[in-house]
Amino acid sequence: MSEDRLARVEASIIELRERMGRVEGRLEELSKRIDDINHGLSERIEDVNYSLSKRIDDLHKTVTAWFTVITILMVFLTAILPLILRYLHMYS
Repeated sequence: MSEDRLARVEASIIELRERMGRVEGRLEELSKRIDDINHGLSERIEDVNYSLSKRIDDLHKTVTAWFTVITILMVFLTAILPLILRYLHMYS
């Protein structure tokens, strides 16, 4: 009877080893999947960061250009326009 019991314990141990082997295989597969997902997310975050930096740079250039245009117009209106008006007034 004890031999029968010992055989069942050994069979249970073998079954547990097989299950542990399958679990280890699944864990390795899940680990690889997580690494792939992490790598994909890292690439996407880098792409978003680059895109955002580029858009901010483009916006900065646009604001600078408009500031320059407005400054030139203000200089024209405050300095040159009175001279033109005075010149026109002299010959009218």
